[in-house]
Amino acid sequence: GANVEQVDIYAYANHVHKNSSTLITVLKEVGGHENIAGAALNSIVTAVKLTTGINKFIVRVESEDATQTRDYRIKIISHMLITIQSR
Repeated sequence: GANVEQVDIYAYANHVHKNSSTLITVLKEVGGHENIAGAALNSIVTAVKLTTGINKFIVRVESEDATQTRDYRIKIISHMLITIQSR
């Protein structure tokens, strides 16, 4: 298998009213902290680096009037590719 070091997270709001915007933020959880990986209005594609082990991401969607938020959680497990050579 291939050693994947980066992936794209794509998210879009499928219910956007004319002349308004939905804020979408992609966060990576590291050591109990949420770090912003990217943010955009209505849709986002953001490249995120993976570390070996469990990588946790949150796609946070904020309503057009900023009164509600909803979190969508993504977990990606990345395995380190180990090559052993003998002589």
